[in-house]
Amino acid sequence: ASTALHAQVDRASLSGTVTDPSNAVIDQVNVTVESPATGFRREATTSAQGVYQLPGLPVGTYTISFQKTG
Repeated sequence: ASTALHAQVDRASLSGTVTDPSNAVIDQVNVTVESPATGFRREATTSAQGVYQLPGLPVGTYTISFQKTG
């Protein structure tokens, strides 16, 4: 007899698009996620289409912040 085994995943991804109140995309935004519990921190910058991707995050609770100069 055989049984299928499924691995548990211990990584997560976060992605999105940064827009202004008129729904125009915003490029070159610094996106930071940080886990208050562990201090883990990762940063990304939005593309010309306003898209950011943060793959491979350890599963947990995060705070996220967005910053753009100007």
